[in-house]
Amino acid sequence: MKRLLALVLVLTLALPCLASAEDEKPTVTLWASLEFSDVLSSLNDVIPYQIAQERLGLNMVFQSPPTGQDAEQFGLLIASDERPDIVIYEWNGKYPGGAEAAIANRVILELNDIIEEYMPNLSAYLEKYPEIAKMIKTDSGKIYNVPYVYTATPAGSEHHASISGRVPAYETYMGMFIRQELLEELGLEMPVTLDDFYDTLVAFKEYGVEFPLTGTWNNLLESAAFVSAFDIAHDFFLDADGSTVRYGRVEEGYKDYLTYMNKLYAEGLLDPDFAVIDGTTLKSKILKQQTGVWTGYTSTYMGVQYDQIHSENPDSKWYPVGLTNPKQTEDQTLLYRQASYPYRNSGAAITTSCKNVEAAAKWLDYFWSDEGDMLINWGVEGESYQYVNGYPTFTDKIKNDPNGLSPTNAFAFWRIQNGPFCMDHQTRLMSKGSYSTPESVTALTVWETTNGLYPAALPPITLLEEESAVYADKYNEIKTYADEMRLKFIMGEVSLDEFDAYVDNIYSMGLEQVLEIEQAALDRYNAR
Repeated sequence: MKRLLALVLVLTLALPCLASAEDEKPTVTLWASLEFSDVLSSLNDVIPYQIAQERLGLNMVFQSPPTGQDAEQFGLLIASDERPDIVIYEWNGKYPGGAEAAIANRVILELNDIIEEYMPNLSAYLEKYPEIAKMIKTDSGKIYNVPYVYTATPAGSEHHASISGRVPAYETYMGMFIRQELLEELGLEMPVTLDDFYDTLVAFKEYGVEFPLTGTWNNLLESAAFVSAFDIAHDFFLDADGSTVRYGRVEEGYKDYLTYMNKLYAEGLLDPDFAVIDGTTLKSKILKQQTGVWTGYTSTYMGVQYDQIHSENPDSKWYPVGLTNPKQTEDQTLLYRQASYPYRNSGAAITTSCKNVEAAAKWLDYFWSDEGDMLINWGVEGESYQYVNGYPTFTDKIKNDPNGLSPTNAFAFWRIQNGPFCMDHQTRLMSKGSYSTPESVTALTVWETTNGLYPAALPPITLLEEESAVYADKYNEIKTYADEMRLKFIMGEVSLDEFDAYVDNIYSMGLEQVLEIEQAALDRYNAR
């Protein structure tokens, strides 16, 4: 009894000391969206964040907006006088006036000197990859956030590369799928040209496939399917030498694209509901095996469906594979593909409310070190990952989670998917590879290597305040009209004989001025 009382006394006396030691740790507050909110209750659940706090001697307080309320909560946050120390968001796209305005309005800090003084790891990375440094600057040269950058071990490498050895990567994550078992049953080759693709869809329809081609309209557009055959993109894009901004919807090739899509629609080869179909309906059509070709993400519209179909019927022959966007001719090299720029226009800004900038910078810089990079991408060796043939892979604890979670959801506790660090492409491949079919991974490679040489989008340029109002006024009208006419042309509600008049109307709405604004912004970007 005396020993127990003595132990209680010791612990009682020690508690103030322990509390004092905890209080002495610098506290940093961080606001960010919560990924995998169906399995994580808060960012506190992310084990690498728990480990990093201990290693750095920091007390991190994480805040996240309710799911679906990011924009609303961000608006309230920036209007407040007391903001979190670090805010992860799309500062140059969703803050009114962009990052330059956020700095001028004393909402966030310019980071140039902070990076130089307190962030040696990030500083070394930006020196090695100046293109990334250019992407995270305003036109006046101010660095406004610690970026989220997508990176990959160079192709052909015998082992996984550390953060400095992985190169910034243009990620293609969406494309077309085709049911290989249907091709085999019908004795068809993989379609390559637009004519091949048309013939394949006709064969599928005659075979009884209800919707030979389908997909949500956004996915059909974003994947650059069909439009890339005509060496254009759907909206603004750079010409092949990267110096000039063009608008795809007034190019001559755009008329050819519309003509092709109109043919598919008129002959019942394109889903008649293509303009309104949502993700839930698309999944249903895939699971019911009502379609032969569709567009989307490998996990959502391929891997999950494969596992579900084969769990219900192990003998099913249903087998989707990635399909290259069709070309005009077999020897054509496609130019424009769906591809995100390495810098995802999202990152961590340090706000003007931050009382301990050094501590906030210490937290952010840690994940640009070799140790922090592996921790945030992979977790802990032996627990969440192990090396196989020189590359990190899931451990059995992740592959066969005792709580029945899928590998992707089990891994959610061990890494951050998007954030102010270098996302490792290998983790994305491992996540896709957790499905039963290896085609979930190879589809990504097919799209990346064959769908085009350049992103079908502009780099992260910024508009001046005086340009923004003019741009928004004119482009909003142009986009609304062009969106409406695109559907009318495809559905045959307006004859393609009216295409020239349509182009004239777009120019009359101010397209020339919009292009001049975009070009000026591109020129400033290239001069950073």
